[in-house]
Amino acid sequence: MTKLDKIEGFEAVLAQKLAPLSIRTLDELLIAGRTVADRKMLASRARVTTRTITRWVTIADLMRVSGVHIKYAKLLQSAGITTVQELANRNPAHLHEQIEMINRMGRKQVSRVPAISRIECWVEEAMRTDTMMETHSELLVAQF
Repeated sequence: MTKLDKIEGFEAVLAQKLAPLSIRTLDELLIAGRTVADRKMLASRARVTTRTITRWVTIADLMRVSGVHIKYAKLLQSAGITTVQELANRNPAHLHEQIEMINRMGRKQVSRVPAISRIECWVEEAMRTDTMMETHSELLVAQF
């Protein structure tokens, strides 16, 4: 279990606001923010935006894949990947091209973009990983 205050780049203020809610690790954050309703309630209780909570729950979800550390998780978010299941549905070669372009065009998020072989491993592992996060699209489908 990775403690929130030990993660490079994790917002210290957010870690302090989550601690009284018994959320001190990424695993606890992911469990507490599994559903859209959970994330809204958590944001309200922590007095932060739902967007902030969702961003960090997404990072926690993506970091369940071996080799995806916080900087890679943020890079994947920049590529529009918000869950492990979305990663599982990506073409590794296309994803590699996309994150190379994002890293080159914007603020350089990582010193070296992961190789296609690493991204292939991420996608394969993501295919074998259980769903943890409910997304807005899942919520819309569940309503019909």
